[in-house]
Amino acid sequence: MLGRFWVSKRGNFAVATAVAMVPLMLGLAASIDLIGTSDDAAQLQNSLDAAGLAMGTKYQPGMSAADLQQLGQTFFAANMSAADAQEL
Repeated sequence: MLGRFWVSKRGNFAVATAVAMVPLMLGLAASIDLIGTSDDAAQLQNSLDAAGLAMGTKYQPGMSAADLQQLGQTFFAANMSAADAQEL
């Protein structure tokens, strides 16, 4: 049966390929979107970790909360790309 399918000249292969392409393309698009989302989440987590470590390292007794927040925001923005920082 499979042998007849491959040698058929009636156009069944084209129809089967067209039908199979829909789920294949949907799967490909979903995987690309998932990879992009995962990369964005990793970038965000790395930037937040760097900001937290910088705040802990640079903290001095008597620093105001506003100074500490500004320091964290500076380190966070430095570790995020310009486009990513605009999205947040």
